[in-house]
Formats: sequence, C-alpha cells, structure tokens
Amino acid sequence: MYLDGDTIIKSDLLSLFFTDVSDKYAAVVEDIKPKLVYKPSILTKLSIESHEAYFNSGVMLLNLKKIREDNVIDKLFSYRRNGLNFFMDQDALNVVFSGKVNYLPLKYNFLTTLQEIFSIEEVNMNYLEASYASYDDVATKAEVVHFASKNKPWSGHRNDFTAYWMSEYVRSYTENALPILHPVQYSFSPSDLVVSLTSYPARIGTVHITIESILNQVFRPSLVVLWLAEEQFPNKERDLPDQLLRYVGQGLLIGWCHDIRSYKKLIPSLGLFSNKVVVTADDDIIYNEHWLGNLVASYLQEPDAIHCCRAHHIAFDSDGEVLPYRRWKRDVKDRASSYKNFFTGCGGVLYPPRSLHSDVMNESSFTELCPYGDDIWFWGMAVLNGTKIKIVDQKFDLSFVPDSQDTALWRDNDKGGRNDVMLKAFFDRYPRLVGRVAGGDVPDGHDALTSYAANELGVEVSFRYTPKKKEDPELI
Repeated sequence: MYLDGDTIIKSDLLSLFFTDVSDKYAAVVEDIKPKLVYKPSILTKLSIESHEAYFNSGVMLLNLKKIREDNVIDKLFSYRRNGLNFFMDQDALNVVFSGKVNYLPLKYNFLTTLQEIFSIEEVNMNYLEASYASYDDVATKAEVVHFASKNKPWSGHRNDFTAYWMSEYVRSYTENALPILHPVQYSFSPSDLVVSLTSYPARIGTVHITIESILNQVFRPSLVVLWLAEEQFPNKERDLPDQLLRYVGQGLLIGWCHDIRSYKKLIPSLGLFSNKVVVTADDDIIYNEHWLGNLVASYLQEPDAIHCCRAHHIAFDSDGEVLPYRRWKRDVKDRASSYKNFFTGCGGVLYPPRSLHSDVMNESSFTELCPYGDDIWFWGMAVLNGTKIKIVDQKFDLSFVPDSQDTALWRDNDKGGRNDVMLKAFFDRYPRLVGRVAGGDVPDGHDALTSYAANELGVEVSFRYTPKKKEDPELI
C-alpha cells in the first residue's frame, strides 16, 4: 500500500488492503478533475482514451508481484523520460497501468480539492458507491482524506477543510515534535476572536503589562477590549496612565460600562460580540507568547466546549454533596472535557458563541448569588447550558504582574471561605446542576415534573445526586 504524505488516515484500511488485485497492477481512486475539467481531457492528451478514468496516485494498493512479472518498472521509467508529463509520476502510472487497475470508492482517497470545482451532486454521479449529502458528509465517512495540490493547510492555504486538518494535527500531539510558527494562524482568523478583560483603580497603573503580553502573542488577536467602570474613572481616558493609552489604536479598545465588579471582563463583551469567540484574561497576569494560540488550537479540536488553561476538579463526598472549595483537586490536567472542570479565570478562558446559558446576563441574579465570584457564575452558566469544559493540554504557569497581589479577590474567596458561600447560593438557585456535575444530566423531564409537583400537588421537588453503581441522578 502506498500513501502520500499529505493524507489523514482515519481507519485501519484493512478493507482496502484486502481488495482483490490478483490480475491487476493496482487498486486506485479516480480523480475526475483532469477528465472533466481539462479541455481536451487528460486522457486525450496522454493518448489513453480507452482508459476508463484517470486516477490519483496518492493512495494505491499495488500488486508488486505482477508489476515485477510484467517488467512494469522499466516501462514506468521509460515513459517518465520520453512521454508527456503533466503530473509527474502520476501520468506515467496512468499510462503504463492503463486497463490494469481496479477502481475504488471515493472514501479511500477523498481529494479535498474536489469541493473547489464540483457540486456534491456531480461527485455522487461520478464516483462509485457515492451518495453523500454534503462535503462534510464525505469527510466524515472518508477513510483517507487527501490534501492534494500545492496549496497545503500547513503552508498558509485556507479552505473549508483547513480547520479539519488542524484539529487532527492538534489531536495527534505532533505539535510538540514538529512545531510550526503556530498552527492556529492558518485555520482561524484573528477577526473571529476578541480578548476581553477588566481592571480597576488599584491596578490601572500596571494593567498595561498584561495587555502588552496579550498583544505580543504569536497568534495575535485583532482586538483586545479593556472594560472600565465609569464610576471609577469619571473623567474616562483622562484618568488613565499614558503607559496604557499608548496601546489604544494598536489593537486595544477601551470600553466603558457601569460597575459590575469583576463581571466587567465578560458580560459587556457577550452583549457586544455575541457571534465571536471571546477569550477572557485577568489584569494581573503576564501571558506567555503561546497562551492564546494554545487556547484556540484546543478550541479547534473541540469547538463545542469552553476551553481554559487552568482548572480545579470539583469533588464530592460519599453522600453526593459538593466538598468545600479548598478540598477540590487543584490545577488539574485532564484531557477529557467535563462539567467537573472548574475553570479559574487567571489562566484565561475561551468561550465559543452561545456556550453560556441565557441567564448569564441577569445582573440582579449574579450580583445577588455570586457578587465576588464571576468564575462560579460563568462556570455554572456553562453547565446549565450543557457546555463542558476542556483544559488545554499545554502547561500553564502563573506569572503575576509585580506588586499586583496586594489586592486580590482570590484571597477572600479561597482562604476566607467566600467561595463556599457563593457556591451554596448558586446550587440552591439551580439545584439540578449538582446532579449534572456529579453523574450526568438530570432527566429531560425534570423542569415539567418540578412545575407539576409545585402547582398540582403543592409539594416542592428538588434534585440531588446520590452515588450508585450507574451514577444516575436520583429524585428525592
């Protein structure tokens, strides 16, 4: 079996390997472009009009025994030296193998360039066993995806399958051994993403250090928005230091809103950039140059999840109750996305569009339940929306801006036990989340059941997770 190096192999290819080629030189997949698009046809140009089709040589099951018996190797070299060569060795193989190949279904060599020329209906008409609904359907069912042509996704070319190639690249962990400038620059436009953060008077003199680190990313965002409270800076830009203002117009936008504390880092951006990916950052961290690229690369691999660089793992006691925050597993690395991954904002969090429940914008609720815990609120809105959290594989080290930790929410939230108070208030308001986090989703009918119990039976129904062998939520 011969395979080109610009292919993604999606199966063990055993069915291809055991294809009968006993009386043929090879089993191959047709490339319809040279026959249907070129005028005259490539078959005419090569003087092989009798040849059933023109095949792509990127995937071939070769019958080496018959090739040697018929002295085919010498014929190939002879044609290469003396014949017409539009596509290098591929033309020689087509001419010399003429009439001695078996044709295979498209799934064994899906050429991504087909989409640039042919409709899916034309593909279905011209390929064996083809009945595809769309090109995405072709890619899903293909056993070999072939990025033929000179325009490769790793060289900067972008088409509908670039993101697919990139997700496979990231999934393979090849990046550690074969890094490129940064893979996401080829498959995700910076204009599709906004970095959002906030600050306040005590840190306004140093926030420019964080912003500089974000603007110096290898994958550079097209826009960084710093949200500030009008109440805290009544003279607006005139109250801001020159070290910060020099970045305005160089990728930084200053946004103004009313004071909703730390929630300013995301809530205004969710309203203003509802169709974009929003990445939040904290104003006291210096982010390494690959921070944003790693988040986006993780997002391309699993676009339905929220992605973070740093998370804790929510822990439960034997009765199914959430343990105190300080007893959770800290700074975990788990390749599987999970509701139990509780992201911490300091590492940065990537929110795909519409990944949070609509209640996220309810100011009266988040100021009542989690006034100092935006991470709790945003995490809960993700779980309520059915969005899992994925932790970026690459290591993330906290690098604080000097002298920025004299005032920090985490001290009171973590060490002071304030997180546990806010978590309790949140779970009391949204009791079904405990069952979802601990052991899967509460059955779909829980809302109707709760309403029926309250309105018709006059009783209150709540959901609580009780560990069982199957780890199903139990109604109690």
